[in-house]
Amino acid sequence: MGISVFFRIPQVMPKIVSIEYFSSGFAKVFTGFSLYLMAIVLLGSGLIKIARHYMNTRKNNESRTLNGIDRLDDQRSEDEQSD
Repeated sequence: MGISVFFRIPQVMPKIVSIEYFSSGFAKVFTGFSLYLMAIVLLGSGLIKIARHYMNTRKNNESRTLNGIDRLDDQRSEDEQSD
């Protein structure tokens, strides 16, 4: 989501500036700053979410292997296939 906002802002800014309320210099700068700040926050939080998911998945896979759960699952699937 965050990366798409970076590409969309330059397309939307002329439309926003065409609104009389946002046509002043300060309003243009403030609006642009706010939109880019929102894009940075979205991008950062998305990257954090992906990193946490990756670390949790990796941690769960390691604990499954250490506890022998994968070996048990393999044995169960072999037993089911032999039936």
